[in-house]
Amino acid sequence: MKRYPLEYLQEVTARIFIARGTPHEDAELVAGLLVLANARGLHSHGILRVPQYVRNIDEGQIQPGASLEAVTETNTTSLLDVNWNFGQLGAHRAATIAMEKSQKHGLGCVGVHRCIHVGCLGLITERIAREGMVGLAMCSSAAPSGHWVAPWGGREGRVATNPISFAAPTSGDPMLVDFSTSTVSEGKARYARDCGEKLPHNWVIGVDGQETDDPGVLYGDPGGAILPLGGPLGYKGFGLAMMATTLAAILPRASHQRMECESNNLWLLAVNISAFMTPDEFRQDLEDYISYTRKSELARGFDRVIIPGDLEFAQEQKSRDEGIPIPDEIWRQITDVARSLNVSLN
Repeated sequence: MKRYPLEYLQEVTARIFIARGTPHEDAELVAGLLVLANARGLHSHGILRVPQYVRNIDEGQIQPGASLEAVTETNTTSLLDVNWNFGQLGAHRAATIAMEKSQKHGLGCVGVHRCIHVGCLGLITERIAREGMVGLAMCSSAAPSGHWVAPWGGREGRVATNPISFAAPTSGDPMLVDFSTSTVSEGKARYARDCGEKLPHNWVIGVDGQETDDPGVLYGDPGGAILPLGGPLGYKGFGLAMMATTLAAILPRASHQRMECESNNLWLLAVNISAFMTPDEFRQDLEDYISYTRKSELARGFDRVIIPGDLEFAQEQKSRDEGIPIPDEIWRQITDVARSLNVSLN
């Protein structure tokens, strides 16, 4: 496994997308978000996705350059049709719209539909927090082909991994929560499969409903399923997943019967702190609470209390200093795609 500089990976990724007809600015934005996910250690949402996206373009599921259009709009809400462009572009535009509405009216809420994959959800809510607002987002797929997760009490995929993300501003890096409502994201399972790694034994099940450590069972025909977050209390993760489906798929008019193909949809909220208190008061109160939380006596095996976002921001700094580690198999896939498009890796 080799390490690569962030700038190099961004440049190569952007070149690949440009070679498949993506406008230069759009390619750079998507590439930057993918590589930043790698830098944070979130490899499931990093350049692992490049071959998938190129295949999606080849099959017409992603349509680079397609216009992003508001279908409905009020002072505080909007429904954004991505027209099958990159999901990251739709999420980025949705955040911009939500923040603009929040500045004027206190709240901005945007639904997004007709896109394939919005990428790392935390990077979108983080952007809102860095603009001094509170961000909340959920992502879901109402199409059966995206249903990797078994419902509570079931053994067949009926729910997407349905991530939820929340971010709030401080005087430094924001507090950033980002998690799937399943035991593992599909991308992490795919990453483990491609790297020849096993999963913890209680994360996925085979078609027989038995727990297994083999991520490959998810990709059979028929395939297995990922379990809901929570282990023996998995009904809690399943409940969160159903909430995300309702807000991020059904509410934005993206239920299965409304979509002509698989879609990955988004619900996003931006809250203007000034509608409640001054931003400085909010930051101070949140930082006081974080400080209080960090002062807890430590549990066995821990050397500190970890606030949401701590690990990812620390990993990003390490990646910037040392480069991003990319497994040989993932780099081979990137290399094959680049060569097929006559894209230089130098």
